[in-house]
Amino acid sequence: MKSFLKYLLATILGIILASAIMFFIFVGIAGAIVSSQDKPVSVKPRTILMLKLDQPVVDRKSSLPFPGMNPLNIGFNNQIGLNEVLSNITKASKDTNICGIYLEPSTLQAGMASVEEIRNALLDFKKTGKFIISYSDFYTQKAYYLVSVSDKICLNPVGFINFDGPQCGSPLF
Repeated sequence: MKSFLKYLLATILGIILASAIMFFIFVGIAGAIVSSQDKPVSVKPRTILMLKLDQPVVDRKSSLPFPGMNPLNIGFNNQIGLNEVLSNITKASKDTNICGIYLEPSTLQAGMASVEEIRNALLDFKKTGKFIISYSDFYTQKAYYLVSVSDKICLNPVGFINFDGPQCGSPLF
């Protein structure tokens, strides 16, 4: 019985120590990721800003080191913050090294209000005399509305444009 308690307590102590060490390693990795994001960006002359809207656009993205971590399916749910998109467009309009925007709304996952905000920011960007070029394999109705401010809209030769028309309510059954 004495050796059983000795091994039991040693196992519990080992689990507690291993958990504490793993916690400190996790905090160190998270701190390294957060501190690496604070580096200033230097933009070379004649640079084009690429806006790839292939993830869900939310109003405000979390500033946590692992904001999209989903422990249930052991994966990440990446999102784009509307506030980040708008601030980057505004920064690009003021930066003399950026000469235009390349917009790729391949799978635009945003509400109509968010699309309208981004479109208005792109209209303000165009007032600076810089260009906007859009490309996609396919355009949904919202995506085409967004890129309608572009100077040039390109579509993959085997791509398509999906217009559903106005949504007036749900069908009656």
